[in-house]
Amino acid sequence: MQPDSLHLHTLIFVRFSARKVPSANAKTSLLIIAINAPFMLLSVLCYEHTALLIVFSLAFVLLYTLAYRAFRI
Repeated sequence: MQPDSLHLHTLIFVRFSARKVPSANAKTSLLIIAINAPFMLLSVLCYEHTALLIVFSLAFVLLYTLAYRAFRI
């Protein structure tokens, strides 16, 4: 039941902190919001189009996976 440091937001924060980015915590939050916001907006706008929602979901999973791999290294 111990926390780990393998969550995407933690990996981003550690990367920013290692590079001495000012306001690393705030910039981590902004980056997470910037990644999520377009998908949330598209989902709300296309709520009646199931096929598009599936495509958006798959695109989000792909983007998340790529971001996770990029920050995990």
